[in-house]
Amino acid sequence: MKKPVTADSLVPRRRLPLWKKALYSGLAVLLFFGLTEGVLALFGVKPLLFDDDPYVGFAAKLPLFVKDGDTMVTAKNKIKWFNAQSFPKRKAGGTVRIFCMGGSTTFGHPCRDPTSFCGWLRECLPVADASKRWELVNAGSISYASYRVAALMEELASYEPDLFIVYCGQNEFLEDRTYSGLMEMPAAVRGLQATLAQSRTYSLISRLIKGGKRSGGAPGKLDAEVTTILDTVGIDKYSRDEDWKRKVVSHYRFNMARMVDIARANGSKVVFVMPRRICGTVRLSKV
Repeated sequence: MKKPVTADSLVPRRRLPLWKKALYSGLAVLLFFGLTEGVLALFGVKPLLFDDDPYVGFAAKLPLFVKDGDTMVTAKNKIKWFNAQSFPKRKAGGTVRIFCMGGSTTFGHPCRDPTSFCGWLRECLPVADASKRWELVNAGSISYASYRVAALMEELASYEPDLFIVYCGQNEFLEDRTYSGLMEMPAAVRGLQATLAQSRTYSLISRLIKGGKRSGGAPGKLDAEVTTILDTVGIDKYSRDEDWKRKVVSHYRFNMARMVDIARANGSKVVFVMPRRICGTVRLSKV
């Protein structure tokens, strides 16, 4: 039977333009993933980029600070590489907590913390602004490269920092390490993987598929603390290798971006100290 003709059936239906369909679909997808990211954040799911370095892995991650009553103190097994530091477990109101990070310069070598730039800031900031309670913690370590600094920042980010001051870049070639097949990927693919690793949704799916294993292939394992080439086989081991240099520089750039992401995810700021060769001056870059 034919349907009866009505006035409504004679009116042509309006079809949405293709661009509107695409816009609405895109908004629906963004809303879905936005809600998913929010829910996963509430359940404590962290992006892979904060917990995982696809370039290298560590044989163990030993905490720098341990509890001592209401205070966090430098672990005894870390004193060989770090200055002895302490700070309240719970940050007092009006306190600005700053972690200084990097290698020997941050540490204060060849002396120690009081003569480091962190030590000088601890003395000078209260004079410059007495309205705040300044708390400077020296987390610099001898021979630490950017990948170790980034891994340490994951721990320090949980201690209510307001600011990280990062001075690193001199130790990137000190340790002997190998890079996985990740480095042979096209730069665009590596960039896409790094972007996805910042999302909790991708990170959760990746962990479920890999059964909790690390992402990014099988990164070379490093000791929990630094073992430099100079300390093992000596300077004769060094030779110019442009391919390895390219990989090290790529890894360094990845770590600097990773530090920014870790800090921002915890509501902190970052200041990078960039050494300049002319007259030994330095330039600060706030992120």
